[in-house]
Amino acid sequence: TGDATVATPSSSYNRMSKKWKLIEALRGGTEAMRDMGSYYLPQEPKESDDAYAVRLRRTFLFNLYWRTITVIAGMAFVKPVVVSNVPSELEYLEYNFDGTGRSITEVAYDMAVDSIHYGKAHLMCDFPVVDTDNTTLKDFNDMNYRPYMNHINPTRLISWTTDGTAGGNNLGSIRIVEERVVQSDLNQWADKTVNYVRVIYPSYTDSYVYDPEIGINEYTLEKTTTNSLGYIPITTVYSDKTGFMEAEPALYDLAQLNLRHWQSSSDQNNILHIARVPFLLATGFDEGEITNTEIGMNRMIVSSSTDANIK
Repeated sequence: TGDATVATPSSSYNRMSKKWKLIEALRGGTEAMRDMGSYYLPQEPKESDDAYAVRLRRTFLFNLYWRTITVIAGMAFVKPVVVSNVPSELEYLEYNFDGTGRSITEVAYDMAVDSIHYGKAHLMCDFPVVDTDNTTLKDFNDMNYRPYMNHINPTRLISWTTDGTAGGNNLGSIRIVEERVVQSDLNQWADKTVNYVRVIYPSYTDSYVYDPEIGINEYTLEKTTTNSLGYIPITTVYSDKTGFMEAEPALYDLAQLNLRHWQSSSDQNNILHIARVPFLLATGFDEGEITNTEIGMNRMIVSSSTDANIK
């Protein structure tokens, strides 16, 4: 469409993300489900807003969905991943797989979680941006420049194309959205969120940026870097593949059952709360006879009427 930008997700992404709404809310636990309000916990006809808000605050999620995913993924990595039979230059990947000090086992666990949760997971080989024309091998070693593996959350990879070769399974481009929180340029005590989109092609990468403080309400091209590999170094694994780069959450049926339990438990807890707090019915009293009467221990209610009754 005419209003699409570099940050606009593809139709394939939008098709997949429809099922991500529920599973992401379940992943966030009780608070995330409460934030969804009446979308996942309908407000009953004639239930006041105040009564609904009270019922919502009394509703808690028994998160069987997310517990199942973490248990399944954890069972696969009871023993850590061991790197062997690789060049000595790559042995560091066992304990610093993503360049931030996380081991290959930690990243592999996150990949397993993503694969079950979203139906797929992405891992991309990356490398620091350096001036290769003016950098020697000694500089590379001294600055510790080396490849690292970048775990890409499926919600961040918003679009992909094929290169048109036979079979249609070779990537022609991908778009990855990123957010970075940095210090505000307008206030030294505040921060701001700057949005980026990387468009990666087999031979180069375009980086676009949107900074809300610079007064330009659109993404602008920040830089272009060369990709000397000649292909896009990303691997995708699936647990429920539906097409090229497409998948469905592997445990979506369980997520729906968890949603049903969220709604049913809210009803049951609300009924139990009402049943535990009965109301009194007073009959046969003269008008104003029991106005402001206290009800409780060590209290007596006296009436001159022989027909008076409280039950």
